[in-house]
Amino acid sequence: MRFVRPAALIAALFSLTAVPVQAEGVPGFTATDKPLIEQRGLPMSAQDAMERITFHPFVPSPNYAEVALLPALHGDDKENPQNRGIGYEYSSGGQIYILREWPLAGASFDRYPSIPAEGTCSTGHFTEGTPQHMRALAWTTPTLAFALQPDIPQGGNPNLKLFRKEWGRLVKLGACR
Repeated sequence: MRFVRPAALIAALFSLTAVPVQAEGVPGFTATDKPLIEQRGLPMSAQDAMERITFHPFVPSPNYAEVALLPALHGDDKENPQNRGIGYEYSSGGQIYILREWPLAGASFDRYPSIPAEGTCSTGHFTEGTPQHMRALAWTTPTLAFALQPDIPQGGNPNLKLFRKEWGRLVKLGACR
């Protein structure tokens, strides 16, 4: 019985010394880091999201990983549920992307810097980053607004060539019709 107490004490000390290591966490992977799709909208099943929007969205990949209901774009009527959007998280070329879509509803991306349009798209803008390090691309059709963004670490820069290639792939699939 004499050895039970010291063993219990040693076990307690080991468990206490492990707590600070776990509390520090791993850099870049803390409880406050959320996937980009969760930062932009409310994740839910595709069926639930489709029931809460009033347009037929463009689906960037049949193998999307996550779907989220999005708040209205910066149009005139932000609070109207008919202006809600949908977001898809998917992988293409080894990169995770988020494609967000909304009914146009009077909104535009004209306040953002223009970039050369892609394929059948008549508009092109970058909404985050700089011309050399664009972090989000946006465009409109006559009825929809789109934003494409890679899910990369905060402060990171996407591979611009691959990013624009993904935009071109979406355009070829019909994202500008």
